[in-house]
Amino acid sequence: CPSEDEEKKSIRKSGLRLQWSYWTVCPKVSSFKHQSCVVTVGSCYDAFGLVNRLYALSGSLARRIFVQPLDSLRQLVESDEHIGLVKNLDAIGNDKSSLENENLVEQSIESDKENLDYHYYMPENNYIFPQNISKDGTSCWWDSGVEEGFWNIRGKNYLEDRKKIPSTLSAMELVQQQWSFYDDPVRNIANDPASLVQKQHEGKTGRPFLVIINFMVPTIGNWVCYFAKRRGVDYERFNKMLDEFIEGDDEFRNSKFKIIPNVVEGSYFASRAIGSKPAILGTKITTEYYKGDNWFEVCVDVGSSRVAGTLMGVVKSYATSLVIDLAFLFESQSYEELPEVILGGCRIEKPLMYKCDDVLDYVKSREHLEKALGPQ
Repeated sequence: CPSEDEEKKSIRKSGLRLQWSYWTVCPKVSSFKHQSCVVTVGSCYDAFGLVNRLYALSGSLARRIFVQPLDSLRQLVESDEHIGLVKNLDAIGNDKSSLENENLVEQSIESDKENLDYHYYMPENNYIFPQNISKDGTSCWWDSGVEEGFWNIRGKNYLEDRKKIPSTLSAMELVQQQWSFYDDPVRNIANDPASLVQKQHEGKTGRPFLVIINFMVPTIGNWVCYFAKRRGVDYERFNKMLDEFIEGDDEFRNSKFKIIPNVVEGSYFASRAIGSKPAILGTKITTEYYKGDNWFEVCVDVGSSRVAGTLMGVVKSYATSLVIDLAFLFESQSYEELPEVILGGCRIEKPLMYKCDDVLDYVKSREHLEKALGPQ
């Protein structure tokens, strides 16, 4: 913080009466492998509200520092995703009582999930590739659920104030993705003999529970996301909502499953057409649900909706320059379910809209592709 002499010099230099204000940004209750921390921020404002100086003091746990608008900052501090104000960083590890009522429970890296096998090879007939083997970013994917704050979701008091807050780390991680071309899209793809689930998952020991989101896309085939519980985190209220979703009837499921789209890169027309408004899929598109051995599938028939079909036409027209992020979640409709938690997120970059003769044109090398495919 500035000394009294420094403050006086600043006042004389500007000719205005400046006022120093200080906040302590609460540490996020994060159990991923990196940890947010307490950051004390002091901002010097002049009469016009302009920031002249910014001092940030942080402890050894600090990994990054950022400043948000005060309204957003206040929402973060007051949400259930942060520890209450503390005077020093050392208090975080000792004040266990402050964490007792938090919905995000810390888990050690040596948890049960760490002992499961999360590695899945690319499925057959697949034309989208993990980002780490992509040659130039064409038709690749990655897990965007790791981006905290990327989506705005319902806050703790949403039912009263209708305010949304930045998202936290998603509850599930994207372990594999599939973009397959079929004359007729495959319904209940998890039970298809050639599927990833049947070849690499069902009946296998040491595998995590999978949530499979299968989009049946007319004239293309299937786009499928495979999610597993994220290692290192455990949201109690999400676990409860997931259990209720799996055990509920279709009417209940149709009222809860929500998607949030976002065009990261692409034409203005595509961005306007796709938008970023959350939607409950089951009320817009015919959606079916299947439960199997250590997996649950949400099967979305895009062809059942004229609007969805039109949007897919837009995607096909602008695919070569399109980068899309999608978040999936269960809509929180009661106080006990708030604030919302993202189930999982995925990013698709410039997806192919046709079969190609040689996928080696889109990956770094044959060795990278063979390693990603594994034994088929």
